[in-house]
Amino acid sequence: MYQPIFSNLCMLQETMALVLNHLKKISFHSDKNKMTTENLAVCFGPVLLCPSPQSTEDHALNFKKHIEVLRYLLQIWPENYGEYFDLLHLLK
Repeated sequence: MYQPIFSNLCMLQETMALVLNHLKKISFHSDKNKMTTENLAVCFGPVLLCPSPQSTEDHALNFKKHIEVLRYLLQIWPENYGEYFDLLHLLK
C-alpha cells in the first residue's frame, strides 16, 4: 500500500538532488555569470519550493522563506552529490 508513495518520494528526491547539483555547478562560475547562491535562490526558490496550488497560504508572504531555504541548501550542498545516487541504486 505504501510502496507507490515511497517510490514517488524517492523519485522526487533524485530530481531535487539533480537540480541542486546543477545549481551548485552554476554557482561555481558566479564570477562570470553573476549567479551566486543568493541570486539562484531568488530566481528558483519560489518556483522549486512553492506549496501546492490547493494550499490556503498566501504565496507572496512565503517567497522570502523559499529563498532562504534554497540559499541554505545551496550553501551546504556538497560539490558532487553523485555518491547519493549510487547508494540509492544499491538499496533498490
